[in-house]
Amino acid sequence: MMNKILLSCISMLTISCAQKSKNDSLINSHNKIKERQIASHITDSSSFSSSDTIFSEESPIKIISAKILKNAYSDHKDIKITYKNKSNKTIQAINFEWNSTNSFEKPSSGKYFFVKGHCTGYSTSLIRPKQISSKIWEDFSTDAIKIVSANAYLVVYTDGTIWKLKKSKRK
Repeated sequence: MMNKILLSCISMLTISCAQKSKNDSLINSHNKIKERQIASHITDSSSFSSSDTIFSEESPIKIISAKILKNAYSDHKDIKITYKNKSNKTIQAINFEWNSTNSFEKPSSGKYFFVKGHCTGYSTSLIRPKQISSKIWEDFSTDAIKIVSANAYLVVYTDGTIWKLKKSKRK
């Protein structure tokens, strides 16, 4: 009788350990798949640096880079803009705009059917003086391959003052 109980306990323990090992294996493979999805999401297909960017010298925001990212779950493209606060004041909100082209060097499709090549987005994260930050906007185009220009056109400071890009400089 004692041998049967001992044998039952050993078999339950063995089954339990085997099940835990199987669960750990499933969790590890799930995590690896997630890591691959995240990596494919941030693979850039096009980028430019600030030397290529058209931006206003008097702007308190310097665009450091803009990258088109492949989206892991759809055929739409995302954009990541990295920027720096050049001013001596803390910024609480920024409106951005960018222009993109497709493979035929025509304005790319936009988020909306009737808008071609020109998109906008905003950030409401605090950015301190001289600080570098970045933001990703999802699903902005299906066929964009190149960012032609990017700039900030409205900046709101924490002290309530506002900077606007002059209309003649906006594309």
